[in-house]
Amino acid sequence: MCSSDLQQNPSSLDGYCPKDQRFGGYKLAEHITGQVCMINLNADKGEPLELVKTHSGDLTSLRMLLLRYHYLETIPEELLDLSNLEYLDLRFNKLSAIPTQLGGLKKLAVLDLSNNRINHIPDDISQLSGLKRIVLFGNSLSEEEIGKIRKLLPTTEIL
Repeated sequence: MCSSDLQQNPSSLDGYCPKDQRFGGYKLAEHITGQVCMINLNADKGEPLELVKTHSGDLTSLRMLLLRYHYLETIPEELLDLSNLEYLDLRFNKLSAIPTQLGGLKKLAVLDLSNNRINHIPDDISQLSGLKRIVLFGNSLSEEEIGKIRKLLPTTEIL
């Protein structure tokens, strides 16, 4: 599945990245300088986020990043430099705020922020003009805030 396929069907991950470019956990450290398309690190399996933070400069081809259950309270600055990201999954963390720099991820098509502690989304989210889907359920967003997001992202599916 290429980038345009993800935009047409943003919930499908099947075939998104070639198997030899998908890494999770400690296998990533062995291949960090190669072509990396997808990284899936699960904290409940002891897969360290530090691998991504330490090597973010080597991950220029990264298109998918899945960081679930890491109990992140903030989005690490290093992730905001991954300019080719198209899919960012940060569900089940402890995020309470979204940095304005997130708007710099211009290629982002899917952003999953579900089941965090977010009560406000910055207006800079409107800079994500290619965003097809944002998942926000399980947060503390008011109806007023959801309405604001709908106005800022009129063509984006909001769940």
